[in-house]
Amino acid sequence: MNGARESIEVHVDYEITWIDEHLTWHPSDFADPVKSLVVPQSDIWQPDITLYELLESAPLIPEEKLKARVDFDGRVTVYNPQIMTLSCTMEIDLFPFDSQKCRMAFGPWVYELNEVAIDENNSTIADMTMIRGNTEWSIVTFEAATVSYTQPTGNYTVLYYFLTIKRNPVYYICVLIVPTLIITTLCLLGIFAPSSSSGEREEKVNLGLTTLLTVAVILSLVAEEMPKATSLPLLGM
Repeated sequence: MNGARESIEVHVDYEITWIDEHLTWHPSDFADPVKSLVVPQSDIWQPDITLYELLESAPLIPEEKLKARVDFDGRVTVYNPQIMTLSCTMEIDLFPFDSQKCRMAFGPWVYELNEVAIDENNSTIADMTMIRGNTEWSIVTFEAATVSYTQPTGNYTVLYYFLTIKRNPVYYICVLIVPTLIITTLCLLGIFAPSSSSGEREEKVNLGLTTLLTVAVILSLVAEEMPKATSLPLLGM
């Protein structure tokens, strides 16, 4: 998760399956019955399914090496492993105890509802063991919903995936919150420290400058993790 950029990087191997009536045959028509074939993806028609929130993508397998499995009944299955960077608007009010909900919208770019209708694979959604976070973020939920809508150009369908992740705050507690409490305590003690005892003393000024610089460093660490939004996290206020 890139907080400043409001984006999330995911490693996915998504499967797309559809029926193509032009790619059917009867296995019994052949001496050696063939029920399925593996062909290059570039040799067959594919629906123009697009991820609308996509910012960048890097395929793990070169495009010329991607394969598709075609069954005798016209069922076509393709797998596209990729590293994708998606836009994800962040809610930073409770940083670093925040949770984020990222939306991924898949849909055809040109084809209308009567030409390409998209739906989710329920078995994949239910298997949370296939979805993993990292050391900073943990997966809370992963849900899907299909929505149909109408535009002046026609009727379309979009498949939404909603990924909810929760930040693990241990690092920020040790690096930001605890030092901030200590520095704040020292700053308050410095207010009541005597300015002089047996002559000119610089300890009070040095303590004030040190705490001021330390707070500035801590705020810079928070600013690096936050998007340039209209609201501020409670930690930075």
